Amino acid sequence: MSRHHEKWRNGEGKRQRARLERTLPQPCCRCGRPVLPTDEWEADHLVALVGWPEHQPYPDHLIKPAHKSCNRRAGGKDGAKITNNRRRAKSDATKGIRPW
Repeated sequence: MSRHHEKWRNGEGKRQRARLERTLPQPCCRCGRPVLPTDEWEADHLVALVGWPEHQPYPDHLIKPAHKSCNRRAGGKDGAKITNNRRRAKSDATKGIRPW
């Protein structure tokens, strides 16, 4: 688990969610529809953590509210892209195809 995820698991997520909750309603950073306090919503990272350097703190201004379904859908697409690229690279390597 990355240091960032450990930090979120240790209470940072609750603090960020409380910070964002005070600003609702806001537009969802994924679909643009309003996120209301009564909706199911999550604190979403605008820049994927996969590419974020672990030694740099993640800035608060890149964490926005998103509907839970929008955030999960986007995360699923990102995860699928990573998995498919790994599979493709592994398949190419077994076929003798060079990546360059």
